[in-house]
Amino acid sequence: MPRKKGNTTRQPAEIERDRRRIAQMYLQGMLQSEIGEELELSQPTVSNELKLIQREWFAERINDVHERKMLELAKVDNLELEYWDAWRRSQKNAETRREEIGGKYGGKEVFVEQGQVGDPSFLQGVQWCINKRCELLGLDAPGRNINLNLDKLSFEQLQRLAQGEDIVSVLAN
Repeated sequence: MPRKKGNTTRQPAEIERDRRRIAQMYLQGMLQSEIGEELELSQPTVSNELKLIQREWFAERINDVHERKMLELAKVDNLELEYWDAWRRSQKNAETRREEIGGKYGGKEVFVEQGQVGDPSFLQGVQWCINKRCELLGLDAPGRNINLNLDKLSFEQLQRLAQGEDIVSVLAN
């Protein structure tokens, strides 16, 4: 709905409506000047609104990534517990049943116990879980501190970070 001529002050409801329309038009590939013309806003106003919209999108994406990371960490934790349980079972004595026909026990069932030292493949699974957890938490990153000011990153860089791209490669390009 066009604005009344001469009325430059927008009400909060108008601002929200405009932001929704700006976002929609921006995602459809319209230029800022075209959006401004359609909504009777200046190009700088559209630009400022887009910056706010993009920050909101980024914050939402970060939350999505955080939630997904927590889900994957829970899966790794569960898998590690399974590996530890399997490791403990692999250390217990193995019992096999043998049925003797005739023989010295007269055809009875015989149980034979054999000691085991544990299957090292389960410990490899535990190590994989530890490595994956460190990777997901970023604990395997190079030993350097990076002070990151999100306000100084471009929208493209913020998008790449939100998609899980490595911070070093985002800052390098």
